[in-house]
Amino acid sequence: MPQPVAIAVAGHGPGLCHYALPGLWQLHLNPYACRAEIAGEMLDIRPGSAGITPPGAVMRYRMGLQQAHTYAHFLATGDPVDVLILVDCGRDFAMIEQRTAQCGCSAAGPAGPAGGDTAVGSAA
Repeated sequence: MPQPVAIAVAGHGPGLCHYALPGLWQLHLNPYACRAEIAGEMLDIRPGSAGITPPGAVMRYRMGLQQAHTYAHFLATGDPVDVLILVDCGRDFAMIEQRTAQCGCSAAGPAGPAGGDTAVGSAA
């Protein structure tokens, strides 16, 4: 059963961003478009998509402007399963994004300091 560590809305950019979260899975709900490398795979992120990133995988992307997205970082135990890195949520995106944001929490409680993505580096 997944155990949420942080659920919130955060922004990245502008410029080159890259980060990894050792030990935590990541779910990102993307209302914007950009090109990204996730776990070594180049992807075109489209508005209305959801991305799953495994623990420790590095994400790199360039943002023209600062962009906000809803995310969840979580611990997961049990046997690993294969998942798609990026999926189109279609007409359900707004509802998924709203319900996820309403669950907002962090290790320090709702909207606490652990709510942001942990950068391992960034450059303009």
